[in-house]
Amino acid sequence: MGTRKLWALVTGLMLLAATHGAAEYQEAPMLAAMVTRGELPPVEERVSNNPFVRQVEGEIGTYGGTLRGVDLGKPSIGWLNLAGYNTEGGGIAFDIPFDVHQWVKDGMHLGENTLNPFYLESFTINDDFTVFEGTIRENARWSDGEPFTAEDVAWVYNMVHVHPEVNQIPRWFAQIGEDVVKVEAIGERKVRFTSPVPHPLMHMWILAESTHAKHWLEDYHPEVNSSRTYEDLHRRMNREEHPEQPWLGPWVLESYDPSSKLVAVRNPYYPVVDTAGNQLPYIDRIERRVVANKEAAILAMVQGEVDAQQGLIALSDLQVLRDGQQRGDYTIDMWTGGSRQGWVNLIVEPTNEKLAPYIRQIDFRRALSLALNRDEMNDTLYFGLGKTSGTVVSPNSVFYDPRMDTYAEYDPERARSLLEGLGLKDTNGDGMLEYPDGGKVTIILDVHSGVPDTISPSELIVDYWRDIGIDATMDVLAGSAWSARCGGDGEAIMWVGPSFEPYLPHTFLGRQFSPLSHMCGHGLVDPPQEYQDIWELEQELTSELDAELFVDLVKQFYVMMGEDVLFQIAHIAEVPIPVLRSNKIGNMPETGVKLKGIMSAHLDQFYFK
Repeated sequence: MGTRKLWALVTGLMLLAATHGAAEYQEAPMLAAMVTRGELPPVEERVSNNPFVRQVEGEIGTYGGTLRGVDLGKPSIGWLNLAGYNTEGGGIAFDIPFDVHQWVKDGMHLGENTLNPFYLESFTINDDFTVFEGTIRENARWSDGEPFTAEDVAWVYNMVHVHPEVNQIPRWFAQIGEDVVKVEAIGERKVRFTSPVPHPLMHMWILAESTHAKHWLEDYHPEVNSSRTYEDLHRRMNREEHPEQPWLGPWVLESYDPSSKLVAVRNPYYPVVDTAGNQLPYIDRIERRVVANKEAAILAMVQGEVDAQQGLIALSDLQVLRDGQQRGDYTIDMWTGGSRQGWVNLIVEPTNEKLAPYIRQIDFRRALSLALNRDEMNDTLYFGLGKTSGTVVSPNSVFYDPRMDTYAEYDPERARSLLEGLGLKDTNGDGMLEYPDGGKVTIILDVHSGVPDTISPSELIVDYWRDIGIDATMDVLAGSAWSARCGGDGEAIMWVGPSFEPYLPHTFLGRQFSPLSHMCGHGLVDPPQEYQDIWELEQELTSELDAELFVDLVKQFYVMMGEDVLFQIAHIAEVPIPVLRSNKIGNMPETGVKLKGIMSAHLDQFYFK
């Protein structure tokens, strides 16, 4: 296969899902009862004659049951988010294989028969990857029975995602250079994406986002109804505030109480069947219950009150959970550690006016990275099972280069020397550095209370920064308060997310380095020069169609990140991920790579034995 054509298997390709005759369809008993009562049309009218066919993990399942899990803070709607459900990228457009190792070969090319249209029944891409056209499945419908059309995609994209009154800057997936991708409906079921420059992953980016139904939003848009405000529109889109709004995923919200529980019920219009013609999902309901703390979560698992869980389980919990396997009737599996245990995102334009000019100095950021004792963090927090790293690129990735870890060594003396070279001195002998005009050098590391795995490493990071003379503190914040800090009110943000395995590099690239953007969504007034330089490199590699050149450009990007930018400071990679699997659950993988966690394992095929 020549390298000049990116994703040669995709170019101009038309993929059609297998079909079943209507007489072969079966449905869940709860839906059959609704049909009998006249509350739903027959299954053959809901699924159409061209559904997506799921190749299940193990065996054809049976209907029924409630999949239970626990959350801290508030129940995670991510379990119902079609984009998250289909791993990194894909969303309503494509179904991403669970075994992502077999998906991407060299960082660009797809393995054979792995890019499967999902809500699309077919698609085409032109030779220079500037035009993508996709056709939505015949008779595809929202969970309320209304048709899902090309206009849903185009209208929400144009009236929400890139609308200047709705979003200060275009959403990350829309932007290509200084322009945005054009999206238009060219028929009831056909949508066209047009990029001003080659954009190989345009369709993956845009259609990875969960969309909203036009018929749900239209009357709340001020340009359609002048009596509405943009605040009305934002509230209308909020799924927590409006759990009744239409969905496209396997389940839809039945009720949502952020203080107690999420309950979701199967989507009767979900256009997916197994190879025997059974409409999926197999499981009737999902329940996510809020628990008060981590200890309550572990107790619920040991007592058999959880059927599938990836979050909230740390390596330090393994002994307790393994001791309770017989009592709780579950198994603890270990998935490949595709998740970083957190990285620090430094706010480019912090509100702390004295800190601001220093945080924009590369030597200041290098010092923050050199201060971290990553070996100690790995041994203390992860029993030595992870890999020390200063970059968001996995050491196992085809894109990895050791230069990315230039400032990942532990060298507190050099770190302090760099800070003193910036004029920060300990003038009173208390061990803490002061600014030239007086006052301690302080920094606050904000941690999201709903991501408990980031709390322990953050505690150590704050201690390491204090060891080099920075008066650092940690602030654990709830979601809205954390988001406000992330939006520009803070100084440093601790976050956790997917590592940079040889999967989709494009999903994690430099939208935050745009002169117009930032990791947390606010615009930059005066971006540092290194931001502008790396933004230009990101634009070059995003449009590169040669696989070998693309890999080289990505390496350059992250070498530059590790040596000259360092607004993101990682610490540990590849920590094994404990996953709880009830022994009553079938078709749940026993091993895997954690990207979006269990949500990426195609929950619609899970069933109760």
